[in-house]
Amino acid sequence: MQFGLVVFGLAVLAASAADDPSQLIAARVVMGVGAAFIMPSTLSIIIHSFPFHERPKAIAMWAGFAGVGGALGPISSGLLLEHFWWGSIFFINVPLVVLLLLLTWRIVPTSKDPSGHPLDLVGAGLAMAGVVSLVFAIIEGPEKGWTDPITVGAFAIAVVLLVAFVRWELHHDTPMLDPRLFRLPGFAGGSAAVTLAFFSMFSMFFLLTQYLQFVKGYSPLGAGLRVLPNAVAMIVIAPRRPASPPASVCAGSCARASCSPPSPSPCSPPPPTRRPTSW
Repeated sequence: MQFGLVVFGLAVLAASAADDPSQLIAARVVMGVGAAFIMPSTLSIIIHSFPFHERPKAIAMWAGFAGVGGALGPISSGLLLEHFWWGSIFFINVPLVVLLLLLTWRIVPTSKDPSGHPLDLVGAGLAMAGVVSLVFAIIEGPEKGWTDPITVGAFAIAVVLLVAFVRWELHHDTPMLDPRLFRLPGFAGGSAAVTLAFFSMFSMFFLLTQYLQFVKGYSPLGAGLRVLPNAVAMIVIAPRRPASPPASVCAGSCARASCSPPSPSPCSPPPPTRRPTSW
């Protein structure tokens, strides 16, 4: 997590000083790399920091505040753009990253895989390249045309790479993501629900802020204030989670290859002992 914070902090600093779009795009790419190290580690920290009976509420709060961040972004960006230069929307993250580094160093416990499985670098590379090719095709399709050779070629490359990713994960001893986990209804349903929820939520924020500014004529701050009710609703609703832990988290603790838990799941109750067990 600290590595991701450092990468993200350096990237936002570079973005705030960018002179042309190519520099800004490159900095944004590096931001994504840093964020990819940060977000998964937060769930790992929750599993290691909260006892069993508190994890469902902690995970619900985690999901809620992830959405709140998307809702508060337009407000803070609008406020900064009305009073400072455009790079301030990136530079504001620098002191936050420094604060988080200090807090994680002092407060957050170390969490890592006790079995020490090696990283699946080939699987990660195939997945990343496949998704990049797919996103490139979707972005270029409306401009170049969906039947343009570049668009069709990008889609074809994405299919080949993602199929290769699935085949590699099925035969690798320590896969990054075992595709057989999707045979579990809880894992498949939970993953689909989270994906669709975040897809619809951030699509709404992306389109709504542009509609409010370019069609309705509101300022950046005014547009941000008008999506604020979404953040309030998420803060109120997020803690109201079901009695059982999220299915996607429980199912994700299954074995990499056989999909059967070789050890107690993080969502399973602690084994009975004479003293309470801290998980």
